[in-house]
Amino acid sequence: MYNELAIYAMKNEFRVFITGLGVVSSLGNSSTFGDNLLNGNSNVSSINLFNSGSFPVKIAAQCNVFNDTIKDRKQVLAENAILDLFTSPLNRGQFKPGLFIDHFHIGIGLELFSLFDLDLMRKSNYLLPDSAIANPHFLQTSVDHIVQDLVKQFHLDYFPAIHISACSASTDALGSLFHLLRAGIGMNGIAGGSDSMINPLGVAGFSQISALSTSSDDCNKISRPFDQNRSGFVLGEGAAFFVLENEMGISQSGHQPYCEVLGFANCLDAYGISEPHPEGDGAYRSMQKAILDAKIKPNKIRFINSHGTSTIKNDIAEAKAIINTLSNDLSNIYVNSSKSMIGHCISSSGAVEIAGQLLCLKKGKFHPTINTENQEFGWELPINKEPVTVNWGDIFLKNSFAFGGHNASIIFRAM
Repeated sequence: MYNELAIYAMKNEFRVFITGLGVVSSLGNSSTFGDNLLNGNSNVSSINLFNSGSFPVKIAAQCNVFNDTIKDRKQVLAENAILDLFTSPLNRGQFKPGLFIDHFHIGIGLELFSLFDLDLMRKSNYLLPDSAIANPHFLQTSVDHIVQDLVKQFHLDYFPAIHISACSASTDALGSLFHLLRAGIGMNGIAGGSDSMINPLGVAGFSQISALSTSSDDCNKISRPFDQNRSGFVLGEGAAFFVLENEMGISQSGHQPYCEVLGFANCLDAYGISEPHPEGDGAYRSMQKAILDAKIKPNKIRFINSHGTSTIKNDIAEAKAIINTLSNDLSNIYVNSSKSMIGHCISSSGAVEIAGQLLCLKKGKFHPTINTENQEFGWELPINKEPVTVNWGDIFLKNSFAFGGHNASIIFRAM
């Protein structure tokens, strides 16, 4: 069957649209998330998911989602995001459990609760609390089991695809589904991601490599993307899922789109385990390839939702890559970073940030960045500190970069 579809796909190219979304974030679900971003709100606070008393990092951007003792938090967040997809008034009741879909793509973080990880962290300088005892339901909360439980809510024609490319995973999931539907391999699908690293091992691991800010003076001002006074990123968590349909799918469903997906590309520069190429080579190549895939000129891009982690190496590398991609012409563009308000959601960051931006686009706005006051001289980006009006047809690009040199860029047209 796949061979027949591949031959069919070579002869066809269809437009692809996002027609539904569900999200859970530290700033709420689809009913509140967009407004909170537009108002420059943040919800960074003291960690309450475990006892962080012995850790140098004591803050995070947590979701107000109940977590039982059996399910992994990634699964709980994912289930809440899919529930939002089914119940959000913005989707006008179009999507229900039992939905027939062709594809399911998910970007998700790997389970950390293994004895090896526990032993490694116990040898570090951090005293792990009792809550870090290996989960007795470890096998039931592996990635495969989480995905299996999620897809039970749908009638699925093809095998689900799991993307584990770290912080670019959910963007990869969305982009991979886009390419399938553009080629006519199926008519619709669901893509997204879910992750939470706000646990003893996650906080200890990122603290070991000095990636997290240890400041706690004013929680909501700590995440400072592209700012000289940054001190590291803030951990966030969340999940978001999207319904994608190509022209054939929309002709049958009659669904109204949030936006059109124009292009996607990813690449692997493999420069370092936990750092980007210092000149932003991989980031530049993923943006360039996405622009070619979208069949547009760089100067047609109006907005960029950056990866914008608030770490020195990522911020400078991404700034260089953006400036090079646009050939130093920054006169007609705005750049923002959702992480200034919701922190870094790791594997789900791309999906959660895309969902937030699409909710803002529904209100005709591109959301601001907070806390960015003094950029590096020579690498200044046009960071908008207030909402910017978005017009029909405006094009925006989303970046997601990850440990190991993973780079992903996806391009949308506002509708």
